[in-house]
Amino acid sequence: MASNSYGTTSIPIILVPPPYGEMPFISKAEEVFSKTEVFYLRFDHLMKDKLQVWFDYEPLQVPLDLVCSTLEVVNAKLTKIEDTIQRIVRDFEAVEDGLDELRSSVHRPQEILMVGGEPLRQYTVRSYGPPRAMVFQAMVIVHGRTFHGEASRTKKDVEKSATREALIFIDLLPTFADMLSDTLRENEGLRQCQAKLLVALDASRSIFGRAERGLLNVRNAMQAHESMNW
Repeated sequence: MASNSYGTTSIPIILVPPPYGEMPFISKAEEVFSKTEVFYLRFDHLMKDKLQVWFDYEPLQVPLDLVCSTLEVVNAKLTKIEDTIQRIVRDFEAVEDGLDELRSSVHRPQEILMVGGEPLRQYTVRSYGPPRAMVFQAMVIVHGRTFHGEASRTKKDVEKSATREALIFIDLLPTFADMLSDTLRENEGLRQCQAKLLVALDASRSIFGRAERGLLNVRNAMQAHESMNW
């Protein structure tokens, strides 16, 4: 944490990616928002006291203007932080709704395909179309018969999908370092194999050269023997 010239302490906002399946962001955002609001109230009260004291002194008019401008800047920044936190809360509420919908959709094909209380066997479900398209299309194949379905998606559904994809990407970020390390190790292994193959290739070339020279010597000996027989 850092302290400013008025002795107040700023509150850092740290967003830590959660493990997959957990959603602690909303509570964290609400906690940061409450702390920010308390800080703003304390700062506003402190500055009002200072303004009341400095108002009667003409020599302090320039510092007073500076304090007022500083207060306006701080107020704008706090308002921006408040808007950002509220947007984060709305986004993660939408993501939470999307995750609930995703969990419920796992059993939805079986409920659709139930006939007389008995689920149909050997069915497949495929979905296609752009992930953020406003129209969602589905194709269900049951015993060789194909059924098509189509449903419109609202703007909120698109925001849920985009935010869910962003969260999945954030959840995968910690694994990128391990993937990079594995790739570097694999590349090092491939480089060593390549070096061994180059050594083997040089050895093969030398063996081929010796064999070629030996074959040439045999041919020369055969020609000499034939010339002697003539």
